[in-house]
Amino acid sequence: MFATSTNAAAQSSDQMSIITQSFSAELGESIDLKIQLPNLLPSDNQLIITLHEPVLNEQAFLFSTTGEKLGGVLSSATSNISELEISEDGLTNITLQITEDKEPFDQYLIQAVRPGVYPISLELRTNSQELVDGIISHLIRVPSNADETEPLEVILIDSLDIEASKSFDKSETPWLTTLYKHQQVPISLVAPPKLLEDFQDTQTFKLWEQNNQSHELIRSSFVPIDEALLTNAGLGTEASLLIEKGLETLISIGSVAPSTLWIETNATDVSQFDTRWARGIRHAVLSSKSLVATDNLNPRQPVEIRSQNSLMTALIFDDLAPRQLKDSPHSAAHRTLSHLATIAFTQESPKFVTLDISPDEADSTFTDYLLEGIASLFFIEPLLASEAMGKPLAVTAAGVPLQYQMKDKASAIRPDFSVYRKAKTHLSAYRSMIRDEDATDHDNFSQELLYSLSDDLKELEQQTIWRRIIDYVRQRSSLLDAPPEETVQMTSRSAAVPFSFQNRSKTALRVELRIISEKITVEDFDDGETTTLVLEPGITTHRFNLRSLSSGSFPIKIELLSPNGSLVLSETQSVIRATAPTGVGLALTLGAALFLAIWWIADSRRRRSL
Repeated sequence: MFATSTNAAAQSSDQMSIITQSFSAELGESIDLKIQLPNLLPSDNQLIITLHEPVLNEQAFLFSTTGEKLGGVLSSATSNISELEISEDGLTNITLQITEDKEPFDQYLIQAVRPGVYPISLELRTNSQELVDGIISHLIRVPSNADETEPLEVILIDSLDIEASKSFDKSETPWLTTLYKHQQVPISLVAPPKLLEDFQDTQTFKLWEQNNQSHELIRSSFVPIDEALLTNAGLGTEASLLIEKGLETLISIGSVAPSTLWIETNATDVSQFDTRWARGIRHAVLSSKSLVATDNLNPRQPVEIRSQNSLMTALIFDDLAPRQLKDSPHSAAHRTLSHLATIAFTQESPKFVTLDISPDEADSTFTDYLLEGIASLFFIEPLLASEAMGKPLAVTAAGVPLQYQMKDKASAIRPDFSVYRKAKTHLSAYRSMIRDEDATDHDNFSQELLYSLSDDLKELEQQTIWRRIIDYVRQRSSLLDAPPEETVQMTSRSAAVPFSFQNRSKTALRVELRIISEKITVEDFDDGETTTLVLEPGITTHRFNLRSLSSGSFPIKIELLSPNGSLVLSETQSVIRATAPTGVGLALTLGAALFLAIWWIADSRRRRSL
């Protein structure tokens, strides 16, 4: 990956840097350089521009980027600072004319006979030749005939995360402007679908969406998630919902890559690898930081990547020449182009490079310059990642596919999802209480709850969302009151007893009523204990036929629950006083009366006989 933000040092007037430079030139053409000079340079200081022999291979190019092992001098041009036209902010323009003359030591006339990548050193020296400052750039000398160079296929991956986009002005959207400007360059685009959805109302997005023909959208979760973590925590359903939501969004925007492709620009591990393989991923583009180290992590062909349980065909991002302290976005992009040109001019087939051109710190200037340069270099052929997966696999000397192994999962503290599950339970209970037309708040909270699993949120932010949802449901539930505690008199075995319920909200709520007692059954309830009620706003009174199983005083518990039974909304305890004799009591009373009657009759007869 290339850092792309404008380095503060590059903008400082205390150092020399290249602000812009022509991408390439043929014989007889010229290259233009805009150079930032340090402040307060003495007029007798000199700017010396030296062209060195072209690099012979990639290693020589990497040495040259830091001024090491430069080849012989082909041309040199020296100017006193007093001779240059320098703007108030320290900028000067230099034009170098390319010639095939053997001794072109005239001012700004340089010899570059054959195609190649030529190091250019720019030095500031005092009149006594003491070095003040220096930088290295490169001339890409292209052939006049395109057939002289075999094409270099380059897979371009542009990734943007939500955090990087926060500094974007949605009215400007430089990242989208860059995509729209280079819509003809094939790019595999990795971005959370929610981020793209957030941009949909901007004019730049609409223009890009309407005209995009060469960019493929890589499938991903609607918001970024740790898929392996959620799956292992038992939240695989939520992960699947977010992935499905992401796909729906991407389909509405543009061309979506096959479902078997996964691209991860950051380092990942075997747990993510295995989780994606389990849901059907078979192709990947991964960073070399995700792999167990070997001698060669830049195979520049599709390879096989394996774990103990999974196997995928994959591309590995190339690590090209790194960013330097004095770089402007343009000089960093030009170094990348020069590196690609070196590979194209010197490497044997196959010529195949995978690049992460993602913007850094929401600055797309580097990406803009790089794509502009790629479009101008005829020997570079961009290719979509999905198309590259069909290329021949890299093989070992024995002719078997080259394989790499995923790194093991790094140990980490496992987040606590108990509050999430509690919020989900509360929200599900609340949904069972309300009508469809009253579900707006629920639906919004449900969406927020799902999106709160985003890996982009800190744990404290997640916990805040979850607790706010719980508090909302509790507040809504507290507006329901069960019948007040009271003593109910029953003078017969069965009686219709009134119960009053209060709904202090503004909408009807559905509840489950449960009446629990060891000595009372409710004849209106199918199971003798529960029924479902719809409580309109205000006080609602329902009469229920209670049957006592014995006489005396005993408690009954009255509960209001969510209809799905997961949440107790309100509960009270009343007392039933049953004074009517029950079946056993009545039998004993009748038996006693009969006994007394028989005894009275027998006693009367005995007295008469006397």
